[in-house]
Amino acid sequence: MNRYEFPMPVLDVSTDSLNIETQYRCDGQFTIKNTGGGTLEGHVLSRCPGLTFYPDTWKGNRQEIKYTLHPKETGLQVGQTVDTRCFITSNGGEIEFPVRVKIKVSSINTDEGFAIANLQDFYDYALEYPTSAQIIFKSTDFYVLLQAIGYEYMELYDTLHKDSNSRRALDNFFILSGLKGKTTISLSDTVIEFLQKPNDTTVLTGSFEVYKSDFGHVEMPIKLLDERHKSSLLTNSWLSLPYSKLSSSDFNENNVATISFSIDPTMIFESYASKKVVFGTSENENTIEIVYRRSIPLIFTLDRQSFKREDRGILRVINNTGELIYISPVCKNNVILFAAKDFPIGAVGEIPFEVKTSTFTNAFTTFLSPKKTPYIRTTIDITANNRMGLFRRYNKTLPVIIGEW
Repeated sequence: MNRYEFPMPVLDVSTDSLNIETQYRCDGQFTIKNTGGGTLEGHVLSRCPGLTFYPDTWKGNRQEIKYTLHPKETGLQVGQTVDTRCFITSNGGEIEFPVRVKIKVSSINTDEGFAIANLQDFYDYALEYPTSAQIIFKSTDFYVLLQAIGYEYMELYDTLHKDSNSRRALDNFFILSGLKGKTTISLSDTVIEFLQKPNDTTVLTGSFEVYKSDFGHVEMPIKLLDERHKSSLLTNSWLSLPYSKLSSSDFNENNVATISFSIDPTMIFESYASKKVVFGTSENENTIEIVYRRSIPLIFTLDRQSFKREDRGILRVINNTGELIYISPVCKNNVILFAAKDFPIGAVGEIPFEVKTSTFTNAFTTFLSPKKTPYIRTTIDITANNRMGLFRRYNKTLPVIIGEW
């Protein structure tokens, strides 16, 4: 008969409850000890789906028990809470303690003070901070967030995540997730016109703006079409643009890109030239026309087209040559009389004249048209030059009607 009583094991646990509040997988641990004699052994039993213990059985007087909560396996929706219990049984007694599990709203807290808990939050954030959103899009936190909210196109995200162009990847992610449409562009102008003096060969410059519909990705070719709808190179043309492709990097934080261009008049051999700048592949959209005109060197007009047999009139002249030009007008049948043989004209000028038909001319026209009021058709023939041999001669004929009809 044994005269001694050996002390029995006594179970002791370092915690009396588990309170788990998480949005992702959660890990933790507690310690089991034997505060009595002998050797403690037993097992841990969880009544909460998704909550596992390792090891769930042990033998020894001190044991670290690790636990892991898998939010998806709990069956809880975001924001829901469950109260359950955990049981530890052993040869040193049994302990039961409460377990509370709450699935928090998954979120990423940004430096700007945003809490991103779902795709709409992320899209709203990207509208205001597109560059920061591109960084978050490639982060581990965003990957975990997508898993936590049950994003159904994880394979799509994995593919886009590998795209080296973060702006394009993010834009495609929003499009394919149904949060936005494809980014479009619009132009500030449809036609830009230039008018240059005939002898001026100064290179002309201009610009226009391109607007993006949102912060999304843009990448499209730029091509030139002439008035015959033939394509031409951007660098081998009288119209030059800085690049042959429009991309997202060309736009500022306000989604505006400024496109500069230049015109070389020495490569234009007519008085008119036109090219269309086409963004993308369709000529019917996103097109701006650049028009170049050389002004007419000399413009002649009369203050009227018909005159009485005794009358006065004015020959108006606009001189676009930039030089002093001598105008020599003459009427061959002498019914229009000018005070001088030629007239110096700078930028603009008016040359007065008299209409005076002779008795012979009046009788002759009456003989030709006895049944109606006679009238005379005549012309003013104009010659213009600068008298320095630097300006070619210009000839112009203006029709004039004299008399009543």
